[in-house]
Amino acid sequence: MKSRVFFFFFISVLLMQQRGWSNGDSPSPKILILNSYHQGFPWTDSIVKKIQESFNQENAQVDIYIEYMDTKRYLSPEYFKQLFNTYRYKYSSIAFNCIISTDDDALNFLIHYRSSLFGDTPVVFTGINRLNVPETIDRNFFTGVMEEESPAGTIKLIIQLHPDIKKIYVLTDYTTTGRARYDSIKEIIPQFSKIEFCFSPDLPADEVFNEISRIDKSIPVLVLAFFRDSTGKNFSYKEAGRLLDKYAKGPVYTVAVNYLRLGVIGGVLNSPEKQGTEAALLVSRILNGESTANIPVIRDVNNSTVVDYHEALEKEVNISLIPDDAEIINKPPDFFDFIIRNKTYVMTLVLIFLSVTVLILAISIMVVMRINGQRKRIVSDLANALLEVKTLSGLLPICSSCKKIRDDSGYWSQIEQYLEAHSDAEFTHSLCPDCAKKLYPDIFTDEEKK
Repeated sequence: MKSRVFFFFFISVLLMQQRGWSNGDSPSPKILILNSYHQGFPWTDSIVKKIQESFNQENAQVDIYIEYMDTKRYLSPEYFKQLFNTYRYKYSSIAFNCIISTDDDALNFLIHYRSSLFGDTPVVFTGINRLNVPETIDRNFFTGVMEEESPAGTIKLIIQLHPDIKKIYVLTDYTTTGRARYDSIKEIIPQFSKIEFCFSPDLPADEVFNEISRIDKSIPVLVLAFFRDSTGKNFSYKEAGRLLDKYAKGPVYTVAVNYLRLGVIGGVLNSPEKQGTEAALLVSRILNGESTANIPVIRDVNNSTVVDYHEALEKEVNISLIPDDAEIINKPPDFFDFIIRNKTYVMTLVLIFLSVTVLILAISIMVVMRINGQRKRIVSDLANALLEVKTLSGLLPICSSCKKIRDDSGYWSQIEQYLEAHSDAEFTHSLCPDCAKKLYPDIFTDEEKK
């Protein structure tokens, strides 16, 4: 949220100051971005992109020229002289309003050749590792943003995630960036008296990484920089990351943000986007008439603790030890993250679920009502059936002579008629043996009559 507020504040400043940059038909301000490294180098590309985004806003019109010195591959006094001749040929007829330099080599070049190439053009530097720069530059022409990395913060993170460690292996090269980071580590070693620091030698890459492969997996590796080995062979971030992933057995940490997602667990890291935004804001102040001498060098760029969740798990780091304020990348989304990121699909599924639930409830209610109706009909049928059940009980008045029975109305009926009327019994006529002998004596013998 703070970064968004700052960005919108910055854009409003640019829009308000645009009138001071260009009046009437005056040409747009011209800015040269002089990069130490090559196009395609992630740190450089991120800074340049952020600078361009900052100025490519409505009414914030500037002409931007971009140069890449390629000093990760070529770095010598002779090479600087060649660049001097090239830039003098290209830009002798162009008057720049401001120059932005990225990283140490471009600043060193401008310290030596700015006045000869660009006269009194003010310079805004970014990504500077050498801590003594503000005290050694001419503040009448130079200001900028320090790349104040936090090696102490990264070491504290390592100790927090590995409480029992006694040793840290530091991988560095001897490029301008590597030497600056090496010096910054050397200065803070006394703060960590219980930790032994072992630095990689200035050897060919094969020997350096073979040494790393022999390090016990309990010893973390701290990567400062590895862009060039002792033979002059160059390595990109990805190439160095692949070598570390292949040879390092234990956890790997860094002070450089571009090693993230290359097998590194994390560190307390700077942001190239913040560097670019801060530099563009300083340029806008210069274009509006402020002197570099009155614009303080920015040192605090709010480095952030970043941890790669996947790599931490891979190296058996106790996840519960990760600082609460750390930015965690590559973490599987939890339930609420999933809902927020997929709210459209979740709402659709919820509506479908609710619709199906309502349909099932409606069908269930109809079935229950039908069953209840059937139950009522069955109860009614049973009640009616019970009413129709005929039973005989109590005293029956019967004639002692003819055996007729008197009903409730006083009428005398044959016994069979009465029983048929008052029960479900049906009669069929027959003769008992005694009556048969009386009625039909001729068919019985004397013996049978007895």
